[in-house]
Amino acid sequence: MALNPAIIRRVGLNGPTREYSYDKVRANSLANYLCEFGTKLLTDRGYKAVPLLADDHKKVDKQTVSAPFQHKTAATRAGLGWIGKSALLVTEEYGSALRLSTILTDAVLECGTPIEISKCGECQECTNACPAKAINGTLWDIAKSKEDILKGRNHLINLTNCSRYYSKTNEMLGIVAPARVCGICIAACPKTKRYIGEK
Repeated sequence: MALNPAIIRRVGLNGPTREYSYDKVRANSLANYLCEFGTKLLTDRGYKAVPLLADDHKKVDKQTVSAPFQHKTAATRAGLGWIGKSALLVTEEYGSALRLSTILTDAVLECGTPIEISKCGECQECTNACPAKAINGTLWDIAKSKEDILKGRNHLINLTNCSRYYSKTNEMLGIVAPARVCGICIAACPKTKRYIGEK
């Protein structure tokens, strides 16, 4: 589910905003509705289907910041995009300005060619834009494990720095609910800029 382009433009100009927090929740809610609706369509037709919702925080391990299933991994395997230097999914159409949910099913569905390497190349826009210096500028490939992405020798992102920055910023802005956010790396991505109408 795509995020609102006007809101992401303002994040690019001003940093995290309360309206981005609400838009993230809106996009998650719509992604989850579609996930549950799609699951019902599949099961009504006799297929097995399990919804994995966008914001199911109960299943996230707070120590390792990991979940039993990664939406981004499913998206790369379905050919929707790749993992960017910011450790977010990047797509040609929306950049990183989107939220994901997943349906696991035994239905035979058409999908794209899996993407196994980053298409970020030499681009350093998200790395340079990150005020927390949390993005290391490392390219992703399918061989990288979650551990490699977050804590390995060539990790993509320092989650501690990221979390400290958005926690401090959100506190200053009074953002405690519905979701804590930053979004600067999303707005900086050239693919996102194309989606939101910037060059």
